[in-house]
Amino acid sequence: PGGLAYRAGMVVPGWPVVLACTLAAATPDRALSAILDVDEAADVCPPAANPCLVAEPITVKSGATLNFDLRELRIVPGGQIVIGAGVVEIRCGAFTASAPGAIAVLARGPAPGGGQDGGSLRIEARGRCLGSGDNAPCFIDADCGGGICEKGSGVSLVGNVEAQGLVAGALSIEAAGDVVLTGVIDLDSTDADGDGGQLDVISTLGSVTVG
Repeated sequence: PGGLAYRAGMVVPGWPVVLACTLAAATPDRALSAILDVDEAADVCPPAANPCLVAEPITVKSGATLNFDLRELRIVPGGQIVIGAGVVEIRCGAFTASAPGAIAVLARGPAPGGGQDGGSLRIEARGRCLGSGDNAPCFIDADCGGGICEKGSGVSLVGNVEAQGLVAGALSIEAAGDVVLTGVIDLDSTDADGDGGQLDVISTLGSVTVG
């Protein structure tokens, strides 16, 4: 079938650099058990939890934007973000998945005409403005009204992203720090005549490591 699948250790020529963001350390809070129909960050963990731990699968409604401000969203073993065939955006200060060999993000669900389609996930991991507009999220200095955008702590995706389907899914990452991608990002089409999905990785202040 036509498609795109990234695997650990594979270097993809021409990829843009990706970024992540800085988060203050605090006492971790676990995500609530078996969360369904998530449509806001507060459904995942308390507003003060930093990092916000996802320790079990959470199912996010299509069209939802989960805004964790400048907090870290951390997927630990046993945790998973499930978006089905929907479209979801996550905004945070850092995005970390520590699920080696497991599916950290499941973006595949029933298609209207039967079978399965891939979903679309956008991750924004922002930095923090210093000097002007203090603590506002940013990607570049121009976002800070005369101040500077502090490089964030990054995106670390150690785990797999499953977004294959008749219509393949998409993954977009924009960050203000370093990004590490380790695992399988499967944006393959299960239709022999179908096109693979789209992977966009943008770094404004950092670097990208694959594998």
